[in-house]
Amino acid sequence: MDYLNLADMFFRKRQDFPSKTAYQFKIDKQWKSFTFKEAVDQAERISAGLAYYGIKKGDKVALISTNRVEWALIDYATLALGAALVPVYPTLLKDQVQYIVNDSDAKIVIVENDDQRDKINLILNRLTNVENYFCIEGVPDKDDLKWHTLDSLAEKGEAFLKEDSDYVTSSIQKIKREDIATIIYTSGTTGEPKGAILSHKNFLSNLDEVSKLFKCYPEDIFLSFLPLSHILERTAGHYFSCYNASMVAYAESIDMVAANMQEIKPTMMISVPRLYEKMYSRVLEAAESGSPLKRKIFYWSVKNGRKYMQLVNAKQSRCTMNS
Repeated sequence: MDYLNLADMFFRKRQDFPSKTAYQFKIDKQWKSFTFKEAVDQAERISAGLAYYGIKKGDKVALISTNRVEWALIDYATLALGAALVPVYPTLLKDQVQYIVNDSDAKIVIVENDDQRDKINLILNRLTNVENYFCIEGVPDKDDLKWHTLDSLAEKGEAFLKEDSDYVTSSIQKIKREDIATIIYTSGTTGEPKGAILSHKNFLSNLDEVSKLFKCYPEDIFLSFLPLSHILERTAGHYFSCYNASMVAYAESIDMVAANMQEIKPTMMISVPRLYEKMYSRVLEAAESGSPLKRKIFYWSVKNGRKYMQLVNAKQSRCTMNS
């Protein structure tokens, strides 16, 4: 598709799919929804808030959080200014976080909760380029002037947009595909972590090519549980779902994936072999603990299922060759 950049891809959904559900997430054990219009509007406020605090094209914003809808909105808000998001695994130790934040020259740090805020406070005086700090959850102490809430950032952005309503959308038009979208750091197992620089073009070209091979539709539902800080979920779950105007539901945790699958009934899941191995082991364990008749029915079903898939794959191969 002819998207100018990743932010353009997201912001266009406000016009093309305004009332369609973009995200689902749980609050107080209840699933809540964001339409594309609601999501883009909020991302625009956050983006304008970042602009209020001086973020501009070429700057870096570090984000330390698990998967949640705010992660997605902060990403698009950052990209809309031509800035680059630096995702940081929330499981990293403070010294690792310090290295990544400093090495990337991040000007703003956004954390998920008090635990991550406490981690940053331990290295606060060693962060050389950071000018402002924000927390998604929790309310900083009144005496703590360094920390602000994500809600207050959006409020600043709302006021900013009243003075210049086209600021963010105009900024998006100036971002080229070759501009930097993110810096993703390696684990650093053989030395200091290395920052991999990826452009908007890197992502969009992947999305363009994958869409030719793998069909996805607005009716599809993604369940997000692999870390968004990793390139796999970021590309295949986060961006690819938006590319196709599909919905993303955020799993409560890795331990709740099975339960959330039953609730959400996703049609798309980005995963790794280990998860499928664990699921297979549980199914096999349940089958083996059943009666001899149940075991016989189970293995008969598996055998015939394999035959069916072989026929399906053979048919697809013939269609591909004929085309």
